[in-house]
Amino acid sequence: MLLCDLFYLPFEHGSKALQLLSEFHWLRNNAYVLCAQRTNRVGKQRTSSTASGSSLAGTTSTEGSTEPQGEDITETSNGSTIDGRDLSKCDAQEWLRRSESFQSLCQSIFLLTKKISRCANKELCYDLFSYVWDIAGVLSLLSAFVKWLSMGNFPPNINSFNQGGYNWFSKGWKETFMSGDQEPWIFRGGLVADLQRLIPLDAANDLFLYKTPETSSVRLYSIRPYTFSDEATLYDICHKTANDGDVLDARPTQSTLTHLIADRYLGPFLTMAPELCMVIEDHNEQIVGYACAALDTKTFIRNMEHCWIPEMCLKYPVSLAAPEPVASSDVNPGDISSPAVGKASQMVCDSINYFHNFKNEYPAAVLAKHPSLMCCRILKEHFLEDETVCKRVVTVLLAALRCYGSSFGVHVCINRNDRFLYQFYAKLGFVEIPVVEPDTSLYMGRNF
Repeated sequence: MLLCDLFYLPFEHGSKALQLLSEFHWLRNNAYVLCAQRTNRVGKQRTSSTASGSSLAGTTSTEGSTEPQGEDITETSNGSTIDGRDLSKCDAQEWLRRSESFQSLCQSIFLLTKKISRCANKELCYDLFSYVWDIAGVLSLLSAFVKWLSMGNFPPNINSFNQGGYNWFSKGWKETFMSGDQEPWIFRGGLVADLQRLIPLDAANDLFLYKTPETSSVRLYSIRPYTFSDEATLYDICHKTANDGDVLDARPTQSTLTHLIADRYLGPFLTMAPELCMVIEDHNEQIVGYACAALDTKTFIRNMEHCWIPEMCLKYPVSLAAPEPVASSDVNPGDISSPAVGKASQMVCDSINYFHNFKNEYPAAVLAKHPSLMCCRILKEHFLEDETVCKRVVTVLLAALRCYGSSFGVHVCINRNDRFLYQFYAKLGFVEIPVVEPDTSLYMGRNF
């Protein structure tokens, strides 16, 4: 029944399909209640602390006696109340309840996809797999976006930014679709396209072009917001992809240098913009990749200069940049001059010098049209298995940036010698940004 509801009729969606559309639309348009609840909670805490401070002083009555001020205080709420109930809290509970219902429906469709992919009748499997794979792909990013919204880390005026373009709920769209007066190819994509149009992005059609896997025995990846317990795993992935997407051989093993590379490329995002970090998990809930962003690069670089760089200079003194003497009895002379050892040593020196010679400068040509900054990494074996997962995590991240009011573009910064990363970002729609000043870094940007 679920499969039939997802692919119902040419001019009509099934009940489960309509539920997916309406629930996600409602969750997206009413997410502001989570931000309102957080604001009210902070306001109540401040009111309570002020009240407790005043109660210590007390008040003097007309008869000269002292009465405790706290007995006459009625806690006020920043939101409207009925019968003592905070409406913003009730709305937030309703939002969370419907969010769980939406996630449950998504999980049932993911389970359906797994069952079809493992179907013993391979002829039936390959007839249906491409259809359910498309549905599962778009639902994975919708599910991730709802999970991100549930964190409540967005501005109160989110509805000013997250409306997106023309979609199923726009005036006249639904009626025209269901009338049957149009030819089937006028409304291309069916349910998948209608779900994609609900994502608050204007120029991201290329990110919705997914290549169907050649085999049905492919893993289903999920996306979720970053949590602080993920830091060690993400640091490890950063080191495993530091060599132009590959593992950095001869990685520094000294306790003082173990996290150096990740402290340079990943640490600032996790510390100063954790609300804009997403992680990719495989079917075993093991993290295999991540995507991070900063809303405004100028502010991000300034915060790095004042908060992050001084700590890194203390953690990695300049003396660590000097190569350590290596005993000839411990290392084969041929290994010392190997490219892997040389590149690892060079990255260590470059990173330490980067911290101690940090410059708060950025090409104006980059920031003019692409003020936001992002980075994305995934273990290469998982990327080769399913390239679409990177498109999905970037889509969620760009939608999160849009919810913060970013309506221009985003850019990445890579080394000019990193050919794999250049092709990796090119497949995600990034193009090279020409800069006037000569720079060892290469900048690529895209609009959304």
